[in-house]
This record gives sequence, C-alpha cells and structure tokens, in this order.
Amino acid sequence: MATFFRTKVVTNIGTTAVDALQTVDNNRFTIIGCNLANTTIDDVYIDIFVIDSSSVVGYYVKGLKIPANSSVKVITNGEKLILAEQ
Repeated sequence: MATFFRTKVVTNIGTTAVDALQTVDNNRFTIIGCNLANTTIDDVYIDIFVIDSSSVVGYYVKGLKIPANSSVKVITNGEKLILAEQ
C-alpha cells in the first residue's frame, strides 16, 4: 500500500463547524499532528469531532479553551488519530 504525506492548513474558521478532513473510499488517514491557533484578542473554546459514515458524532476534543493570541497542539508527541474509510 502506498503512503502519501500531506500538510493541510485551514484558516479563518470562525464559529460554525468546518470540515477540515474527509476520508475517501478504500483509504485510511492517519493524523500525526494538529495545531490550533487563536489569532483574536478574546479567549475561544473549540471542539474537534469525528463523524462516521452513519452520522454518529464522537468528540475528540470538547470545550478546549485557547487564550487570546496563543496556540495549542492537540495531537503531538507521537500520538495518532486514525480515520478509517467512509
């Protein structure tokens, strides 16, 4: 099985849910890093969730506070989030 490495940057997310990554048929995605930055002057609270093919929502991170003008790493130090095919 071939391995492809990609970097994805999603900017200006705002207050509504955004699909940052979607799997495709016959592929498995492994996320080896996830950094979030708050570029505003106010604290923000974030949720990261995974939705399976039957629309079941599972929270990976829920209600994480990111202070103003700072960042957080939510997948780091050898952790992996493996997403199966659709």
